[in-house]
Amino acid sequence: MNGHSETSRGGVALYFLIAFGWSWGAALFAHLNAAVSWGVGLGVVYMAGPSLGAVVCALIFDRGRFFRAVGLASNPFNIWLLWAFLAPILIAAAAFALTLLFGDRAFAPPAEAFADMMRASGQDPDELPMPIEQFALIQIVSAPFIAAVANTIVLILTEELGWRGWLYDRWSRFGFWKNALLTGLVWGVWHAPVIALFGHNYPAAPVAGPLLFIAWCILFSPLMALLRERGGSVVHAAMVHGVLNGLAPITLLLLRDASMPWRGILGVGGFIALAIMLALIMPLRKKRTA
Repeated sequence: MNGHSETSRGGVALYFLIAFGWSWGAALFAHLNAAVSWGVGLGVVYMAGPSLGAVVCALIFDRGRFFRAVGLASNPFNIWLLWAFLAPILIAAAAFALTLLFGDRAFAPPAEAFADMMRASGQDPDELPMPIEQFALIQIVSAPFIAAVANTIVLILTEELGWRGWLYDRWSRFGFWKNALLTGLVWGVWHAPVIALFGHNYPAAPVAGPLLFIAWCILFSPLMALLRERGGSVVHAAMVHGVLNGLAPITLLLLRDASMPWRGILGVGGFIALAIMLALIMPLRKKRTA
């Protein structure tokens, strides 16, 4: 279909049926089969639901504008791609600083934190070909760059082709804020099984965890929508999502106690950082509207 995408409820309903059916089905399968362990492989299978829904729906409803419908029609290499890389670094740093300033959490020196992580996984940090201090520094500095490449590619092919690709295009008629907040709500709900059943992000909160992450996704979604809008490509949303995913574990690792409510970027510090980011987005949107 040419021009603007068809905005029938049937198209969105089919997308949700595929995205949620595939992902929640994978989670239920893993939960009911003790021989299947939750790991990276099954996680990628779970993440594929939104992209599968996007491809199927774009082929059905947007055959004449497929790449535009999924957010891949524009050249992503512009100044907004740099902002998509920097914004999650600033958010993660702010969340960590707020956690240390206002929470009752102590800082874990990088060398100590990475040594403990290696021992927990059965590795001996003394066997490294370099001092543990140097190894820890390399891991922290390289994390956003590795995530910018690896996570962005994975997320383009899985989650973001759906959320900030096809669904963003479908719901663009609602306007920026309604589109962003509704997408954040749906995105958060979609994560519910992996949090409730497998302890993703909030391992000690199978009931409150999904609700907390829904709120977290709603707060984070406007930034992703802004970068998707200004950058013109789903690549920008995948970049900010991917880099933040790469930095989130570090905001937990460098805390001696990463339990709630001060759980790095996923705790109070993260919520405050996202609220500040949201307050900064509002004047940008007002200026564009004017």
